[in-house]
Amino acid sequence: MNLFNKVTSFCRQTIRVSVPLWVIVLYACVFLLIWSQQPGGTEESQIDVVSRDVDNLMRGILGTGQSNNCGLRTVCQEGTLPFSVTSGAGQKVKPRMCYNSSYQVFWAGQMGRGMNLLLINKKLQMPIEERTFDIFEMGDSSFLEYLERVNEGDIIFLATHDDAFSRLSYVTKLYLKEQFGSHDIISLNFRGSWVFVGQKGTPTAGFFEAVSPRSKGQLWAHPARVEGCLSFPMKKLRTPYCGLSTTCEVNSTAVNIVSASLENTALLPVYFCVNGRENFADIGTQGMNLLVYDLFWGSVVKSQSFDTHTSVNESNDMVDFLNSVTQGQILIGAVYDDASRWLSVHARDVLESFGALKISGLTYKGMWAFIGMRGIKGASPFEELNPASGVKEKRVAKVEITACIPDRIEGFQMIHPSELRRRSFCKKYPSYHDLCSAKEMTVLKLLPLDDMSLYKNIAYRTPILVMGGTDLRSLQRCMDSLLKVPGLNRDLVYVALEDHFTEPSDLVVLYGFKVREQRSGSTYGDNFRRALSRSLTFHPDNPYVIVLETDLEVSPDFLRYFSQTLHLLEQDRSLLTISAWNPNGYVNTSGDPQLTYRTEDFPGLGWVLTRPLMEEMSKNKFECCKEATWKNWFKGESRRGRESVIPDVSRVRRSLPPGFTMDTPFLRRYLKDRLTSNNSKFEPTDTFKVTYKQYETEIKSLIGRSKLLNTSILRQCLTDGTALPTSLSFESSAIYTVYYKQSSPEDISILSKLAACFGLFIPEDEPYNNWHESIVRFTRNHSKVLLIGSNSKYFTEKPKQCYNCDAMVP
Repeated sequence: MNLFNKVTSFCRQTIRVSVPLWVIVLYACVFLLIWSQQPGGTEESQIDVVSRDVDNLMRGILGTGQSNNCGLRTVCQEGTLPFSVTSGAGQKVKPRMCYNSSYQVFWAGQMGRGMNLLLINKKLQMPIEERTFDIFEMGDSSFLEYLERVNEGDIIFLATHDDAFSRLSYVTKLYLKEQFGSHDIISLNFRGSWVFVGQKGTPTAGFFEAVSPRSKGQLWAHPARVEGCLSFPMKKLRTPYCGLSTTCEVNSTAVNIVSASLENTALLPVYFCVNGRENFADIGTQGMNLLVYDLFWGSVVKSQSFDTHTSVNESNDMVDFLNSVTQGQILIGAVYDDASRWLSVHARDVLESFGALKISGLTYKGMWAFIGMRGIKGASPFEELNPASGVKEKRVAKVEITACIPDRIEGFQMIHPSELRRRSFCKKYPSYHDLCSAKEMTVLKLLPLDDMSLYKNIAYRTPILVMGGTDLRSLQRCMDSLLKVPGLNRDLVYVALEDHFTEPSDLVVLYGFKVREQRSGSTYGDNFRRALSRSLTFHPDNPYVIVLETDLEVSPDFLRYFSQTLHLLEQDRSLLTISAWNPNGYVNTSGDPQLTYRTEDFPGLGWVLTRPLMEEMSKNKFECCKEATWKNWFKGESRRGRESVIPDVSRVRRSLPPGFTMDTPFLRRYLKDRLTSNNSKFEPTDTFKVTYKQYETEIKSLIGRSKLLNTSILRQCLTDGTALPTSLSFESSAIYTVYYKQSSPEDISILSKLAACFGLFIPEDEPYNNWHESIVRFTRNHSKVLLIGSNSKYFTEKPKQCYNCDAMVP
């Protein structure tokens, strides 16, 4: 009976693993032949001897014996069994699995697209079932159900073919991690390759696991392969990885990275080894090579190269990559050949937030290797830099880091290179007390973007042109305010300076902004024109430039304001520009940071220059724009019916220039009691309402919901020109309208008196343009107010009770 059980058990197993019939018949014949030649003895001992002899003979017959050893170069120790698993390659080359050298199991012809699984019974130590799961076509529900039914202690071999990623759920990946010990399954991507050997209930830390993600430009990834000696039960082995001479302790990871140049390596341009794994997608090209290691998965979850030697756009892409790294994840980086040429200051700043304080010293052809962490405080202890001594230097010694990296990297304090520059600047120019009295360089630190939903918004990728002027204190205040804007990119800020003077240039460089020197013109307008003409060449692919004049400071939500309004210039061709300045933005006539208006004025003072507008200005030889912008550019016909968008609450603050000029008395009155936003998270809402057609609808809606402001409260101020008392009560969130008479569309005689009542700005010697269709809008005590002239097309929208009544200002 025991003989019968032995033979039938073998036949059952071989049939389930699809061993060809001729192998079964051959095995049975050999078994009976050897059995007939055995001497006497117990049936149990005879069966054991015959089984051993049959196995040895079959290995020789099938050619899969110890000479093959499943492809291993060494013989496994006693008590362990050799195996190898290789994934498919493309669509035609199927996966291969070998176990125990006795026969090739799960024949390649039977494997298919998706996940191929071989199940090995822990008691028999033999394959008992093979399955293919077409996850690409059918999803992974049946695959997960099968894994859940696997008995505790049974071992699975897994190999992908073609694609097993597209519909593989996170739940299934998590089950493979927690029940079988997979770490690299999280790194599998579309048409990537992955192989794995694991035992249910005995996590092996991914000891027998390999992943080969598909890189850019590949149709399919290269095949992945694992091989080794299998023990029952599988042991959680820890061996030295990545060239380390000792084994890393628990809660640490072996890492070896090499930064190298084209000249000092021919075969391996840049090398990464993380926890024993060396194969990573999209790694090894010129520039900056980055990996992200996730502690939860114990695996590299993303990797990419950025050719910052060739393109500045690669720096922007790298910043996006870095911003996607989550708290606690490990960043691993190395340079191949050169990464400094177009590595932006902004990109270096973001790298510094991971603890890479030496990155600011990377020069052309310099080598750099780094391991840091999102959320680290201070400098990472795992950073090596070998800067080139000059542009002509073609060969720099490689830098290498080989270490056990703890799960949490503790930073340390060091003197930042920018702090050394500050000290040098202050030694040369000690009169900058606010800069030079600080104990450290926190005054010049950038603020990170406080809303990651905006990190791809065009406002944060638009160049900013600052007109430097002659007053360095005003320039410094402007640059100070820019540093307080979350998400500002230093590489996009250009300061136009006249001729070459060392001190202004040194000051701008200290702040990390770019200097654009130009020959001094005879007038401010000439200098402005030259700067504007060059501004759009800084970034030829960008459609806009934000222009800041002399003596301006920006609010913390400056870029956030433009993030919600820049798109209007593409949607509405009736718009001339977007401005951050409200000419009527006083304490008592503004207050709603979410509100924007249309105006026939060109306020300047923090505005957007488009390429079509620049071409128009050049074609007309800047006839529109010879004076300062706030003196009303684009007057009369040059405006061509176009309007500007302005905020209710200004996003720039203008300072009174030093000294005394003809404009000083006027500017003292004009700039007094101004209101500027001070919250970085303020932003306009419903900006679609300022497009031309929507604005018409909005104005009619406001009038329809408005209350008539009784003109009796205006009589005194209309008579003697005094402003309304601030204590005058307005209902909160109400809408008020005041109708005034005009003798012509340009008549502002009554409007000027109303402006004095409410504290609005009316220019004395210039045509009035800060309105839309003879409507002036502002806010007071959280209420909206509309002053509507009789020549406005909206005048007919007034309520019926306004006819022949005392509600219109005579």
